[in-house]
Parts: sequence; C-alpha cells; structure tokens
Amino acid sequence: MNYFILHRGSNLVAGILSASVPPARSSEYKFIPANDKTLNIYFKFKSKHSDLCPDLGELIAKSKHLQDVMNPQSHSLQPTILREGRESFAPSREAVIASWIEVHPKADEHDLHEKFGCGVVAAKAYLNKWL
Repeated sequence: MNYFILHRGSNLVAGILSASVPPARSSEYKFIPANDKTLNIYFKFKSKHSDLCPDLGELIAKSKHLQDVMNPQSHSLQPTILREGRESFAPSREAVIASWIEVHPKADEHDLHEKFGCGVVAAKAYLNKWL
C-alpha cells in the first residue's frame, strides 16, 4: 500500500512510502493512505513544482479519496495559507542593504561595496537614498 508522508508541523507532504504493513507511529510524521488517483495528483504537482512539497490541503481539494480519508464526516474544509503567500520569503536585496545602512549609519560607499559587492557608484546611490 502507498502512504503519503505528512510532516505534522508544516502540513506538507514530504514524500511517498510504499509498505506492505502500516508504518510505525511517529511524533514528527503522519502516514496517510494514498490510492492511485491521489498519487497521480501528487506526481502531477511534483512535475510542475519539483522543488516544492505540496500542502495536504491542496491535495485534499483535488482528491475525493483523500477528502474521505482525512474528513470522514464531510465537514467544510478551508485552506489556512495560500501558496502565493508562502513562496516568497526572501527579502529583496534593496531591503537588506537598507537595513544594513540603518544599522551602520556612519558607513561610506566603500564599506557598503565591500559588504555587498555592489560597486562604489551603486553604493553611493544606496547611501543617498537611505541616509
């Protein structure tokens, strides 16, 4: 039988496990039975987003089998976090440089260039903008 490996803390599907017996209980992971149609949905997601793990809610929204397994009483389910909000966590380069300038107000363009390798002219422009 196939199982989704669900990370309990993040609610992300970390992978798939094939086993003839149910997996042992884990405090960090939960194992959810997966049928062929649900696996196809998972593989289709992974083919489009190979570097991301799908949220269980995304798979539930597309799979009747998974809805029945996770919500046998058919309660209304709402996604908690939309994918668009989760994907961009890295701050922009300009925001990083602006926060560094705020912490180092006496720095000159040479210090900024040495720290970020942006060139002296660009460093001077950053300093003029953020000081």
